[in-house]
Amino acid sequence: MPHKRSAPILAVIVLLAAIPTLSCHQAAVSASISDLKSYPLNYDGKIVRVSGWLTSEHLGVFVESENRQDAIRLRSPDVVATRLPVQRDYLFDKFWKMVETKIDDSGSRGIHVELDGLFRVLKKDGKPAEEFFVFGQWPEEIITLRIRKIINK
Repeated sequence: MPHKRSAPILAVIVLLAAIPTLSCHQAAVSASISDLKSYPLNYDGKIVRVSGWLTSEHLGVFVESENRQDAIRLRSPDVVATRLPVQRDYLFDKFWKMVETKIDDSGSRGIHVELDGLFRVLKKDGKPAEEFFVFGQWPEEIITLRIRKIINK
């Protein structure tokens, strides 16, 4: 007959064995906005780390390349569901409150951000969409998973 204390000990062992599985997730790949725009299929479905200038306008929230030539739309995990873990901390909340409430007349900001997110390419008939606007969305987008830095410049 097993000892009465063996069940809790067994439960702790099972829990400790599961921790590496629970914490394993895809590492972020550093990429420039220009690379994401030029080679979208190389990054499709991957977690990317990007930095750039924040732009918020009536079409949505974007992160622009350092030279402001390219931009990719940012999506909130509250709007686009993902099974990946989201780091909802002070910076995450500050970021989404800021872009929802502080839009200046030009839409352009002096705010530089660094973030991790799931990059996805929307496809039409199995191929990457070439159009500016597909199914009410942009052809490439980043679902925000973690805000790493927000710098006012």
